[in-house]
This record gives sequence, structure tokens and C-alpha cells, in this order.
Amino acid sequence: MAIKVSENGRLFTLQTKDSSYQMFADDKNVLLHLYYGEKIGEENLSGLIFCTDMGFAGNPEEAGPNRKYSLDTLPQEIPGSGVGDFRDDMIEIRHADGSFAADFRFDSFEILDHSYAIPGMPALYDTEEEKGETLVITMTEKASDIVLKLFYGVFEKENVITRAARLENHGETAIELEKMLSFSMDLMYENYEMIYFSGRHAMERTAERIPVQHAKVEIGSTRGTSSHHYNPAVILCEEGAGETHGSCIGACLVYSGNFVAAEKSDPFSDGYSSDQFLLPSGKRRGVRYPAGNLKLFRNRPYQTVTAVS
Repeated sequence: MAIKVSENGRLFTLQTKDSSYQMFADDKNVLLHLYYGEKIGEENLSGLIFCTDMGFAGNPEEAGPNRKYSLDTLPQEIPGSGVGDFRDDMIEIRHADGSFAADFRFDSFEILDHSYAIPGMPALYDTEEEKGETLVITMTEKASDIVLKLFYGVFEKENVITRAARLENHGETAIELEKMLSFSMDLMYENYEMIYFSGRHAMERTAERIPVQHAKVEIGSTRGTSSHHYNPAVILCEEGAGETHGSCIGACLVYSGNFVAAEKSDPFSDGYSSDQFLLPSGKRRGVRYPAGNLKLFRNRPYQTVTAVS
């Protein structure tokens, strides 16, 4: 199987032919991103996370006197908002009382022996040549009845991992969804460069390459489509990586209307644009977000990222 889960159901390792993706639900039920890169085994890599008192980095109530545990410094799968993580968030919710807190914690998981579908939207699907596997992780918001389901599709032979999300309001009061990305990923211990594709009529997908620094770089479209100005795809590559050496990660939205893709030295995220975006979610209603595809390339031409779209 391409999806491996530890006996205690807290460590998740996704394996393709040449790559691995690992997550871990810690003792406070925060879902941590541990690794995405060249294929490894199933050992727990949470020891790679360096925890120290960063100073002025808030600590959740569960941490007690432990000043080394902060949502503001941990690599997370679901960066929330209004709960002490001051980096870019993946989701913003306005509750009925006007508050904005979104603090999602691990609840359960499920493994499906097929790829997932998104009603009304395109997604990667099973074929005679390859049948995907799906990991569904259920996250619950601490102070409400909101559920976030994370979908991870694994196509082992194609070296592709897909991500999508579904927000469900199980409460009796309406909420307003102000921002929600298809995925966010915190990557540790690398100096990356970002490649994106700008353009204009008759000159689409012109590659531009810049270093990833503390200043956020954001591309996107508010035209209702991805448009020829920016393609909904980015590549993060090692410094100096070229067509015959180095590794890189390609990310591409399967479907996009308005979209945004942003990178900085902390989070790496991709999804819908939050500009002029407000989506009400009534009681007991769900909202789906389109899939984003991830692919790792090592010692291959980085231009082949278009294979993931």
C-alpha cells in the first residue's frame, strides 16, 4: 500500500515510487507536516522539528508552562487563524458571534482503496493503468462544530500526491468562510527558489525564477479564471537546481477560478484568492475546495512540472 499508518494511528506516511510525504498528529492533536521529498522509510521524523523558546511566540493553553511549544513556529498541515500562529493561514472563518478563531485539531482518519472525487469539479481519477489510494483526515475546530476533512490522493506510479479539502458546518448557527486554500505546506531546513509562470496573450507561461525570502511573493488571478497572466502552478527548487541536477517540488491546481499561490520563508500555500471572497455556510452545510497536485522531481528538467496539471 502507498499509505502507511503507525499502530497508534498518529503517524501518516504517503509513498510514491520516488517520494514520501509524512505527517504526525502530536499529543495536542496538532497535525504537523514532517517531510516531503526523496523516498524514505516509515520512521517518525518528528525529531527534525526544532523546538525552542523563540520569544514573543505565543503558546497554546495545552502547552502549560512549556514556552518551547508554539503554533507560531511549528510546521503545520492546517495553519489556523486567530490562535497564536501569526504566519499566513490556510483558513479564516467568521463565526456567528463575530470571532475569527480557527483552531483545527486531529480527530480521526480513513483509508480508501480508490482515488477521491470532488462533485462538480475535476480531479485525478482511477484508470486501468493505475488506481489511486486516498487518506482522509478529519479535523475538528476546537470551539465550534465545524469539521474539516483533508483528502490526500496518492498515485504511486506517477509520483503524484493530490490534496483537497472539505469544510462542514455541523452546528446550528451559520458561519462565513472568508478564506480557504486547497493546501498549505510548511517546509523545513531548505533554501528554496520559486519558479512561476507569467505571461500575456500569445506569450503564455513565461518562466520567472526568484529566491524565496521573508517577504511574501504572491501570484494569482481575479479574472474568474486562471488566465494567461498567471498559470496556477509553481515550483520550489533547491538553490542552483538545473535541468540535470538538484530537486524541486511542483504544485498545480487541477481547477481554478480566482486563485492565489503564495510563498515566503515560512509557509508554502496554494488555493483560491481571498480577494473579494466571502462564502456563507449555513447550518449543516459543506463547502469543497479543488484539488492541488504535488510532484517531486529529482535530477529532471524542472520544466516538466506541466505534467502535473
